[in-house]
Amino acid sequence: MLPKANRLTRRRDVQRVYSKGRGSAGEFIAIRALANRAQTFRLTVIISKKVAKRAVDRNRLKRLVRQAVQELTKDANSGQKLKGQDIILTVYKDPKTPYTLTRVQDEVIKCFGHWHSV
Repeated sequence: MLPKANRLTRRRDVQRVYSKGRGSAGEFIAIRALANRAQTFRLTVIISKKVAKRAVDRNRLKRLVRQAVQELTKDANSGQKLKGQDIILTVYKDPKTPYTLTRVQDEVIKCFGHWHSV
């Protein structure tokens, strides 16, 4: 679980990232980010009911995405790139295969790579 300081919770902050942020997409995850004034990153994960009907599946996928980001930020280089960013990760398509941490990690890394190159 991400610390409270790393959670993007306010609706107006999420709307600001959607309206002004830049983004990129991978196979089933899209990223949208915008610089903030904080020294840490703030993150939220969004999954609609169209992607996963059952709340159990949505919550499991959210936990996997958060864990993948948390492990990615343990790396010093990746953690520095995320500093001072408000980030929204949206799972927009069902991966069609069982949700595994390694698959989600690969997708998150790919999304962050595309986003940094934009």
